[in-house]
Amino acid sequence: MISAWQRWPGWALLWGLVLSEAVYAEVPRPAPLPIAQVLEMESDQLAATGEIRLRGEVTMTSILRRHFVIQEETAAIMVRTAEAEDCPEVGNWVEVSGALGEGPHHGYETRWIDATEVTSADPGASPWVVPTCIEDLATYRHWEHLVELEAVVLQTKVERGEMLLHLADTTGWLVALIRGWPPEHPPEYRPGSRLLLRGVNLGFNKHPSSALLAYWPSGLEVVSEGPPEPFGAELVDRAALRHRPPLPERVRLRAQVLHQRDGLIWLRDATGAFAADPLLPWSKVDADGWYPDAFVIPYLRPGEIVEVVGTPSSRQPAPHLMYARFRPTGEQLPLEPLNLALADVDLDRHRHDWIQVRGRVTSRSVNPSGNGRWRLSHTLTSQGREIEATVDFNENLPGSLAEIDDDVEVAGLLSAGPAGSLRLEVLRFEDLVSNGTDAGIARLRFWKLVGFVVLLLGLSGGWMLVLARRLRRAEAEAGETAIAAARTRAMNEILEQRVAERTTELQSAHADLRAALEQARELGVLKDRFVAMVSHEFRTPLGIIMSAVELLRHYADRLPADQRRDLFEDIFQSTLQMSGIMEQVLILGRVEAGRTGCRPVRLDLKTLCGRIVDECLSASHGKCRIRFDPTGDLVEANSDEALLRHILTNLLGNAAKYSPPGSEIELEVRRSDSKAVFVVRDHGIGIPADDLPRLFQAFQRGSNTTDFPGTGLGLVIVKRCVELHGGSIAVESEVEVGTTFTVCLPLFETAGAPALSAGSA
Repeated sequence: MISAWQRWPGWALLWGLVLSEAVYAEVPRPAPLPIAQVLEMESDQLAATGEIRLRGEVTMTSILRRHFVIQEETAAIMVRTAEAEDCPEVGNWVEVSGALGEGPHHGYETRWIDATEVTSADPGASPWVVPTCIEDLATYRHWEHLVELEAVVLQTKVERGEMLLHLADTTGWLVALIRGWPPEHPPEYRPGSRLLLRGVNLGFNKHPSSALLAYWPSGLEVVSEGPPEPFGAELVDRAALRHRPPLPERVRLRAQVLHQRDGLIWLRDATGAFAADPLLPWSKVDADGWYPDAFVIPYLRPGEIVEVVGTPSSRQPAPHLMYARFRPTGEQLPLEPLNLALADVDLDRHRHDWIQVRGRVTSRSVNPSGNGRWRLSHTLTSQGREIEATVDFNENLPGSLAEIDDDVEVAGLLSAGPAGSLRLEVLRFEDLVSNGTDAGIARLRFWKLVGFVVLLLGLSGGWMLVLARRLRRAEAEAGETAIAAARTRAMNEILEQRVAERTTELQSAHADLRAALEQARELGVLKDRFVAMVSHEFRTPLGIIMSAVELLRHYADRLPADQRRDLFEDIFQSTLQMSGIMEQVLILGRVEAGRTGCRPVRLDLKTLCGRIVDECLSASHGKCRIRFDPTGDLVEANSDEALLRHILTNLLGNAAKYSPPGSEIELEVRRSDSKAVFVVRDHGIGIPADDLPRLFQAFQRGSNTTDFPGTGLGLVIVKRCVELHGGSIAVESEVEVGTTFTVCLPLFETAGAPALSAGSA
């Protein structure tokens, strides 16, 4: 028989268990917080809360089962787990305990739970499904929430057990991922089918191609089937593209191709023109994938008749077809622009069409358009309306261009400019044809000339009338026939002399007018040369600068230090090159305007020329050797140092530029009586004989210098500086042998000879 002392340990253990259960029951576990309340709490409140508990229905699990999403009514949050087996199944209700984390996610502040405990919970009210659109999904609205989307299928494919759906609605397009798709079954959704999708929105970023929707097959519902084949859509015309349905409808048109460029195609049917954005096909990267709707974008030739299927855009102001597919018909028709008067051009009716208009050029400009290309713009005016015609190019401008006040016919694609203005995109230079000076302007100039002549004749006639009156008065006072006759003859002689003088003045005025017109034409030619030179010489350094800046903008934090230094050096050298060009233009402008004179001072020619030689060697990085050979007494020279520097620097710089590396350049300086003789001789490419007569004209360069940069201003500046000194310059050259420039300047005073004058300032 067991004694009471022997039974005591058992009773003690039993009472201990009862008491521990009672104590534990007195400490209730905290109730789960609403998810919406946790998402709205301030950060300092969450830090004071510590571990929190949440409750909701599992709406999504990750592929690796390391995180899942729970939703309670309209609020949802992501839960991270330590082990894959802690991840519950979709549709289960759970309670989650853990610490709240927060931080940026693709630029957005978001919160999540690092779970320490996940337990089952009793079901609650079903989470709300939020109706949404593609634009909301691509911009993080309703992120991590159950959403419902109605959209139209553009194309599909299945790879590695996942189906990708290319979808569109009136707000845009996206690519939706459907997980758990049986890999042995191809997609069953035709292009043009309308689907209702339900699932969790987990977009990766703002771009539609990554606006991923975590759906599963059971979350798909076909609202309506698309046509059996893509080109089975209803055949309509351009007018139907004005229709704006609540969801994109696929329509089919038969049209003629106008132009194709940069992923956009312009077309025209019997009712007008429209633009189409091609649907880019998915390329097959895995042999195990399904691509039931494979297609390619054909090359379309202007004038070709095609069938096009697409979706009318609800965001474009003009008829525009999105997500378009093309099928050539094999038919080719002549393509002609629509000839319109500028007053009849209607932006709403003719936008995207290839039209031809005529007008007077009121302005012209050349501006960079990016990527090393340039844009030539003309503003045409007719009957009170204006249109801007632009043509892009990356080579030199053609020799013949439309001038201001020219009558021009131009053909191009019509689009809208700023504030609804008209803009014509010209495809080729040949489509911009000048008919010479506008007839109205020519008439105006003619009548101005006629008016000037009539004014001169009127003044002459008036003067003759005055003289005639004086003659009659003299005859009345004389009273004698002989005296009156003598006076009459005298007055006649005077009148004849006056008429001869006025005729001479009129002829002189006509000559001056012809000279002014000739000078205007020469200025026009000079302006064209200047525009061509600037567009050619600035294009390369501007392209280098733009390329270097683009690299620094996008990759500065990833480029090595030496590569960044190289880019900055490229920008610096290109800027120096453009600064040198503008400096030459400014120097020539000051000389031609008479604002630069010769101000001689006492100089030591030997010392000055030695410094200039050293500077040229440094500027050319020692490309060629310069042999400096001074002869005679060169100390007491009277010269303008700045002008002399322009002469020698340009001649030595040209010699180094057009000579092979390592060759020798000779600079001889000697005194001949009152003159200083400078001889610069190189062994470079030489100057063709046909180019020598035009050597000292502005913007003229040798025909064999196309591979060398230059402006055609250096020798013009040299010539003007020599003339300001009262000197002369001569050149001898032979192609592939070398060139010799000889400059003679009166820099020394001799007995009985005056010193060099300073010239006009």
